[in-house]
Amino acid sequence: MEMNLVDLLSRGGGMSTGFAKQGSFKTTGAVDLEVAKPSYGVGATNCNDTHKANLGLRPLSANIAHTPPKLSQSTLWPFLVRKPTKPDL
Repeated sequence: MEMNLVDLLSRGGGMSTGFAKQGSFKTTGAVDLEVAKPSYGVGATNCNDTHKANLGLRPLSANIAHTPPKLSQSTLWPFLVRKPTKPDL
């Protein structure tokens, strides 16, 4: 049986890759703000590009720690339950 996986704080997709190699998991969503240190700013690590290259799924760039529940439900939930795409080769 295959289970869906949502990768929060996904970085480059290492955890998702490990689960994918198990064969029982499918990453359906991921979120990462791409911040290594607060002084570097949002998007500084470009890890969402790495995640997309590794797994074919571009994470949502969002700060889940500061997302109000109503916004999470209306904005993040549809993103997180989408079907994964195949990697761009």
